[in-house]
Parts: sequence; C-alpha cells; structure tokens
Amino acid sequence: MLVATGELDLATVEILEAAVERAIEEDHSRVVIDLTGVKFMDSTGMRALLVATQRLEAIDRSLGVVLNGGPVARALAITGVDRLLKLFDTLEAATA
Repeated sequence: MLVATGELDLATVEILEAAVERAIEEDHSRVVIDLTGVKFMDSTGMRALLVATQRLEAIDRSLGVVLNGGPVARALAITGVDRLLKLFDTLEAATA
C-alpha cells in the first residue's frame, strides 16, 4: 500500500511514480494508493494514476485508489477519470 499526502502535482508526481514502480517490482497482485490525505491533485497526478492502472492491467494486476470525498474525488469526477479507476471509500475495502 502506498500513502500520498499533501499535493500530488508536477512537483511531487515523480515520488508517486517511483513508489508505484517499486510496488510493481514487489509483485503484489493489487497495488493500493491511499489518497485520503491528498488535498490537491493536478492533471499530472491523474495521468500517473491512469498510467499505473494501464501498466498493472497489462500484467494482470490492478490498482485500487482509496478516496473519501474531498477535492481530489471532485477533480477525478469532473474530469471523468473516476470512471477509469477502481475507487474505494476505505482501505479495508481496497485490500479485501
């Protein structure tokens, strides 16, 4: 499980991308990213989530994203990105 906090944007997206790469190398069947502590996400953050989803699906694995409403959930809904991700309200649901 990966936990992101603060802002997920051009200045910080490389940290998330590197963490996803490490998780892929560790060979988990599902990678879970907890975004409940993220207060802002721009298009580079959204792109990173979509790329991670595509990479994992290509190797028969999946990405789960934990959100509990707020500005990130709203941004994903406005852009339609929420329909392309596996979203969960809780960490327990994402890891079940």
